[in-house]
Amino acid sequence: KKKVEEDHAKSSSLLLASHGAQAFIDNVLDLGQLVPESTHVSSKSPQRFFRIPEVSIDGDFALLTMLPVSAVSGIEVFDTDADQWFRPELLAAQHHSQQQQEQHGVEAEEIPWYCRYVVAMAGDLMQIVSGNKIHTGIHRVLSPPPNATRYSCPLMLRGKEMEILNVTRYLGPDDKDNDVLRHVNGMKMVDIHKAMLHKDGKVYFGNSNN
Repeated sequence: KKKVEEDHAKSSSLLLASHGAQAFIDNVLDLGQLVPESTHVSSKSPQRFFRIPEVSIDGDFALLTMLPVSAVSGIEVFDTDADQWFRPELLAAQHHSQQQQEQHGVEAEEIPWYCRYVVAMAGDLMQIVSGNKIHTGIHRVLSPPPNATRYSCPLMLRGKEMEILNVTRYLGPDDKDNDVLRHVNGMKMVDIHKAMLHKDGKVYFGNSNN
């Protein structure tokens, strides 16, 4: 009987989490829905196309950033555990080369190798809603070699600026020991972004060191 009760409680918890996650997707995330022109509101989940001529270090205020691999390698992501930068595009190139060797150079499809890979990075919003369990993918883009141009077309899945983050509704009962979730509860997404700071790979707010 005790095991049945435990299984029921676990199933109920998973169901509530599933409903909360769906509500978060429906209400908080900006999925690029069309809006009336009279509102002058544009999507905050952009897909950009640009080239970066010099080094820049950044962390995206997004739930997730999806970056198609470029033919010219340049993006580096910081590994906090190893305390060093690594280059996912080079790993993709190595993986493709290994596949080619295993297939004896036979191409399954007539498309460029780099079109087969995408770099996925957690953003600040993911770090916030996970209570600092999943850290932002701090990354930088290096200058391309001479006479080469690096093109980039990232898609950043962001929250709606004026939507309020209700931690209890979307993420479950507020964890009183989690300073991040306690701080953002009831705040608009735009205010969370303005108040947020980075330090040692974690998210902080204002001048707080908690």
